[in-house]
This record gives sequence, structure tokens and C-alpha cells, in this order.
Amino acid sequence: MVRAPAAARETLDIAGLPNGSALTGESEEGVPETPQTEPANPLADSWVTATSFLAADVLRSPRSSQARVALASLTGTDKHEQVCALEAMEQLRQDRPDFRPTRLAPHAFRNGFSKGNTLHVTAGAVRSNRIWYEIAYRCRLEKGSQKIIGFEYALGAEIERSLWDEHGLAPVH
Repeated sequence: MVRAPAAARETLDIAGLPNGSALTGESEEGVPETPQTEPANPLADSWVTATSFLAADVLRSPRSSQARVALASLTGTDKHEQVCALEAMEQLRQDRPDFRPTRLAPHAFRNGFSKGNTLHVTAGAVRSNRIWYEIAYRCRLEKGSQKIIGFEYALGAEIERSLWDEHGLAPVH
């Protein structure tokens, strides 16, 4: 397993997203520009912008009744984080048929943040086929709701197994 060097991991944070991204519609003032470096993993070479949003359909499914109840008990940022994590996993499932995301840890390496109605996950982790990978994403929600109106992500390198415990990444669930 290979873990991307720190310089390459930084490319997941902001690289590939222009200042004032069309997704957020917000200025990136105060966010330092990250130098473009060649990613160590070919999967991290670009951001993927969603053209359709999938979380709402998953939540409407009869199989998701427990998830709907759990989501209803959350408020504010916690609710937004869960909806956006579901969207990230569904986007990966749709975009990469060999990828089977089963768990997402949005704060694995660094806490994300919200700016306006956009959630920024800059250094998270997603598990597929019992392997953890780096992920970054931006998820824009309709103001005052949990409806996703913009989403983009970048998938990074495999995370070295020796780092899983340190970052709370369970080997199985």
C-alpha cells in the first residue's frame, strides 16, 4: 500500500478548484493557494463534478427507513455532514463500478469546515473493499434544507494500513 506524500495530499484540499468556484459561488479569500504538484496517485489527478445528486433518492428508498429516522434526530452541521457523506459514497459508487464504499470518515486527517451553505471536507477517508482511501469533497446544500445542489470530489491514494488506528479508521465494521 502506498500513501500519498504530504505535498500530494495537499492537492486534494484546493487544487483543481478555481478561486470563487462555480460550486460554492463564494470567494476563496483567506484560503491560501496550494501549489500544483503531481499527485502520487492517478486517481487524485482531478476533481469530479457531479451532474446529478443521489443522496435524496437513496434516502427515499424503503430500505433507508432507519437512516431517515437517524437523520431526523440530527440538526445543523451534523445533519449536513451525514447527507454529504452519503452523497460522496453514492457518487463514488456510480462513478467507479469497482469501488464499493462502505464507510466515510470526513475528519480522518483534518477537520472539515462549513462556509455559508457549503461543507468542505479537505482530508477525509473512505473505505472500499476493506481498504481506506483519501478523499476530499465540497457539498453545497440548498439554504435551510438538506437538499444537495452542488457536489464535487477528489479521490486520493490508499491510506497505509499502519495509519488506520491512529486516525480512527476501523479495519472492519
